[in-house]
Amino acid sequence: MVITNMKVLKKSRKRPRPGDIFAFQVEEGLFRFGRVIRVDARIGPMEDCVLLYIYRASSVEKNRIPELGKDDLLVPPVMTNFLAWSKGYFEIVEHRPLVQEDVFPVHCFWSCANQRHYDDNNNELPRRSEPCGFYGLAGYGAIDDEVSNALGIPLAPEHNEPEVLEGGMTITMDATDLAQTGIKGRDQIEDALDKVLSACKLGEVTGGGRGVHHADIEVLAADETKFSEALDVVKNTLRDLRLPRSTRIYLPGEQVHNLYD
Repeated sequence: MVITNMKVLKKSRKRPRPGDIFAFQVEEGLFRFGRVIRVDARIGPMEDCVLLYIYRASSVEKNRIPELGKDDLLVPPVMTNFLAWSKGYFEIVEHRPLVQEDVFPVHCFWSCANQRHYDDNNNELPRRSEPCGFYGLAGYGAIDDEVSNALGIPLAPEHNEPEVLEGGMTITMDATDLAQTGIKGRDQIEDALDKVLSACKLGEVTGGGRGVHHADIEVLAADETKFSEALDVVKNTLRDLRLPRSTRIYLPGEQVHNLYD
């Protein structure tokens, strides 16, 4: 289970819309706010990613929304999936249609793997623009770490076993071991997995996260009857990338596979 500083507010299966304002809480008695900017952003082959802003402004009441401006972000823009809402960490408190002054004209993200900057349509940018975020799909655990760092709050303890959705698998890599492989970023691995899984119509990469000591990638099989085939493809792809022997693949039901078993 992923341990976070963020508190669970209200779980929802309703998908967020551009313009939705959501509340979250990492500090006792104080709420922070974010806003959904897009739900169709792209990261490499991954489509329908959620682009969001997280603001510095706070309130003692989640329904008393302070002024939220793009020039007062707590962290750079983030691309994520829907899990923060379905897990209850983000709670939608109001919807306001976006206007031009709410949104940056360009969103910039740095790819460690490619040593290049990209926008939220997966187009390479000629130069860096601020604020510049991380090019990759950030899970709610990674967002929790970024927010905690920005607020000067100690990071939540590292989790030992990730929470795995039915029909899914979570790849966990030791950050120190991964750095020694020459792979420059988690997005390089995500791109390779998503490309081969999509080509075989076996599944897709749905998220990921990073911490001080680990990096995670979440994969969802397209069809549970082909789960074993998808697992084999994932293993072979990771082996081809020469991921470290400490890499683990967690499956539903608390099953754990070592990559080189």
